[in-house]
Order: sequence, then structure tokens, then C-alpha cells
Amino acid sequence: MIESAFPPGHAGLLGSVRSAARVLKLVDWLAMQVAPATLADAAASLVLPKSSVRLLLMTLVQGGYAAQERDGTYRMLRLPGDNLGDPSWQSIVRLVDPIVREAVAEVQESGFIAILTRDRIRYLTKVLPGNREIVYDRNIDPERIPHQVASGLAILSMLPADELDRYLSRVKDPELARDGGLAGLHKTLARARRDRVIANLAGRVEGAAGAAAPVLDRDGRAIAAVNISGPSDRVKANLPAIERAVAKAGRRATDAIARLRRFPQSGM
Repeated sequence: MIESAFPPGHAGLLGSVRSAARVLKLVDWLAMQVAPATLADAAASLVLPKSSVRLLLMTLVQGGYAAQERDGTYRMLRLPGDNLGDPSWQSIVRLVDPIVREAVAEVQESGFIAILTRDRIRYLTKVLPGNREIVYDRNIDPERIPHQVASGLAILSMLPADELDRYLSRVKDPELARDGGLAGLHKTLARARRDRVIANLAGRVEGAAGAAAPVLDRDGRAIAAVNISGPSDRVKANLPAIERAVAKAGRRATDAIARLRRFPQSGM
């Protein structure tokens, strides 16, 4: 039990109504932090002694809800109810958003997190660069056809062959023949699977281009993609740097997602 890890005199902490309210307040606060937070930040926000907040944070860490970094700061891993084996959208955003922000800052183009759902690509969030007068500010509400966008190609490239075949049998795209047909698509996906990054220099949005990398779970299944996009001319001129940044972001996001399954699941 978690209580056994606490010093003597604190065994009743989790059993009190007041402590339960404090845990929920801490969960709400920590879940909204993009960057890892210090104990002092948490104590100040909750208006509680550091000793009490430290015990609450220990509860979250031991339950697999939060992680303590090497520098002593804390970050949220998942919310209660999130499935450890199949991370929810909220957990994906929470873990991957800081990584995408670093990639955006590095190449100064727009960043996105995408998932595949019901044979469509859905964008969960976007991050715009801060030092550009002209930015690519895509509307992330409309869903996209996966094989028409870089994020979708990145995710499709990691599907098992039978799942990819079933997807292609369901999705009818008269423009696919113009782009080289199924043979051309399979070559593109094979290259993306090998390189773990795919560039799309002729995006469906006029004047835009980008690159994407898959985000994998611990079983090697693509659960999301990270994407860097911008005006076509800028992306083409800076493509090697963008591909490196997005590939690195994909690897780091994959590592972050994999950590969700490294915590004890007893009592969850």
C-alpha cells in the first residue's frame, strides 16, 4: 500500500476528507503545468506547507500519476482514469506538448500533435513559433484523410501490413491515382517506416509543407504523430533541419509515452 511508504505519523493522511480534497486540487494544478514544477511552486499554489505537499506528491508519484525528475521537479504523467496501456488524448498532449514546443523553438515553424481515429487524422493541439511575422496557423478542427498529410503518413507507416490493407480498402480517394497510386503510396510508407520521418512538400493546404514523425507506444504501435509545418518555400529551404528536429521529437515523445507502462499497476 502507498501509506506504508510514508514516515510514522502520516499513515492517516490519505484517509481524511481534507487530504483527499488536497490531492484533487494538486492533480488539477499539476495537470495544467506544461513545464515540470517545483515543490515550492506547488506549495505556494495550494497555500500549504512544503512537508504536506511533498507527501501528496509522493502519493502521485507512487501511483504512477506523476514523475519526479532528476532535478527534483514534478510533472503529471496521466490523470485518474487514463488507460496505462492505451494513453488517452489528454496524456498524449501532456507528455508530448513540451517536446513539440522545443522543436518549434528550434526551427521556428508551427508544430502539431495528431492522432488517427476512425480513418481520419485529428489534430489535438498546435504550437506557433514566437519569432515569425508570418506563421502557418492551420485550423486544427477539420479532420484530414491520413494518406494525404504528413502526420497520417507517419502513423500509417507503422501499421502492420494487414491493418494498412484494411485501411486502404475502406478509404476511397480518386486523387490517389494521380499521386502514384497504391504502389507509390506503399513506397512512401516504406521509406517513412525506415527513416521514422516523412516530409510532405506538396501539402493539401495550398502553400504549406511539412514533416512528421510517429510516436510509438512500448509495443511499437503508432499512437500519434508530431508534425512541423510552415510556408512551402521556408520548409523546403530548411528541410534537413526540420526533418532532424521532428525525428528527434518523435523519438523523445516515444520514450515519454513508454514510461507510462513502467509504473506498478497494482491498485489502479
